[in-house]
Amino acid sequence: MPPLDIDIRDKIVSYLLDDISIEHLEDWFVSASYNVLQKENKNIVDLVSDIGLLLAEYSNGDWSEDELKNFLKPMVESYSVYIDYIPILKFGASAAQVLWSELHSKLPVFFDILYVGASA
Repeated sequence: MPPLDIDIRDKIVSYLLDDISIEHLEDWFVSASYNVLQKENKNIVDLVSDIGLLLAEYSNGDWSEDELKNFLKPMVESYSVYIDYIPILKFGASAAQVLWSELHSKLPVFFDILYVGASA
């Protein structure tokens, strides 16, 4: 299972591409980020706090939906993530798949992620 920050960014990409509504994003985010302070690392907590604040400000009328999208877009275009387990590549007949292993590594692993299609 991918880390929460990747799930969050994936859902934001879906929103930016108009695959889901703002209401769907908000409902999913509240559920997904529940109790995050007690079980996630600082980077994920910061991401959840930043997005939670933007969604609250949008709901309060501080930002238009276009402004909200402009604030969210940099969060998914390019970023680094820390994972504490080892991604395993499995090659099949048609394509490679990444299987997220629950094996824990003693060394941190960092990836730079770039969503190519995130420019909605």
